[in-house]
This record gives sequence, structure tokens and C-alpha cells, in this order.
Amino acid sequence: MVDPPIALRVPSTGFTNSSNTSGVSGVHLRIGRNGVPQAWVARTRVGNITQFQAFVISKYGDARAKALAIVEREKHLKKAATLARADAKKGNDSTLPFPAFID
Repeated sequence: MVDPPIALRVPSTGFTNSSNTSGVSGVHLRIGRNGVPQAWVARTRVGNITQFQAFVISKYGDARAKALAIVEREKHLKKAATLARADAKKGNDSTLPFPAFID
């Protein structure tokens, strides 16, 4: 007998909204009060827990900071999916967040 596929409850990588500056869901450009870009930020919200990491443009440069934020967002999503799979294998049908998701 084949088990049905596991329904993973992970953060949406859904559509970007019209104000998205990166073209990648969960990655945005932080603009300072003076109107100058400060950092590219990767943000992932799972339940009531938010993970974020900012990559400062003055340290990394614009292109590299954006690339690092995109990679970080992918790491967040992989971590959430891994935890969801582990929880499902244990027979738990709980929703995220998982306590282990907090670093």
C-alpha cells in the first residue's frame, strides 16, 4: 500500500506584490529615512515566528547583498520544509511554527 503524499505546511513562495523590489517573494530592499537604500532583507514568516536577515549594501555592495538575501530566503524555506516533513513523519498533523524553527 502506498502512503498518500505528505501535505507540507510551509511559507508561501507565492506571488510578489506590486511593491516588491527584488522580484523574489520574501526579499525586499530596505530604504533609509533619507531615501537611500540600506540593505536587502530576506524575511520568512511561519505562524507567529519571523526569521529575517539583512545584508547591508555598504558592506556587500548592491548586487551581492541582493544575491545573499535571495540565498538566505531559500535557506529559510528549505528549513521550514524539512521541519514540516520531520513533523509529518512523526505522525503529527500540527501546523508550523515548530519550536526548533527558532534559532
